[in-house]
Amino acid sequence: MAEQIDVRIEHIIFDSPGYTVAKCRADDYSVCIVTGDLPSAKNIRLRLSGNWINNAKYGEQFKVTSYELLHQTDEAGMVSYLCSLRCGVGMTWAKRIYKAFGKDTWRVLKEEPNKLELIHGLGSKRITALKNKLAETNMLMSVMSLLDGVAEVGTVRAKKLISRFGDDTINIIKSKPYELYDVPGMSFETVDLIEIGRASCR
Repeated sequence: MAEQIDVRIEHIIFDSPGYTVAKCRADDYSVCIVTGDLPSAKNIRLRLSGNWINNAKYGEQFKVTSYELLHQTDEAGMVSYLCSLRCGVGMTWAKRIYKAFGKDTWRVLKEEPNKLELIHGLGSKRITALKNKLAETNMLMSVMSLLDGVAEVGTVRAKKLISRFGDDTINIIKSKPYELYDVPGMSFETVDLIEIGRASCR
């Protein structure tokens, strides 16, 4: 059974597409090493699902199967998160966005992204790219939240589902889960668990 821990990323040890190793600090102030497909951005807060493993070379690590972005209120976390999206918003613009909305930035990005147009000079191209990336991230979080506790799909396969079904992903999971079997990496056993979970919620 997967465990959950809330952490803040303190240092990125290794980063490549689909795999990151990070030093994190948990809410109880203990330090831990986490590995998996997660945002490679310092200072952001995450709720991680996964299991503790003992690596023969590197010792105890938390192997992440999925994650949830927690509410970011401080400037360091918010700026780091915006930069990690890699959509044309670098450090300078990320700081300007935070300056415009302050501790309300997280809510504005999730609920009122059109307010980005109020920031002089941000530009329509950059705003569109940021909105699209935010929408992708929100979809990923929604898919993983929907499947949490039902089947261990994880970040990698969740991204494959979204790539295959796009905006219809949530509807497919809820109403036609056996269509998920067409996605590479989705085993019959996993899809069956999703169907059983769906049926139990009827």
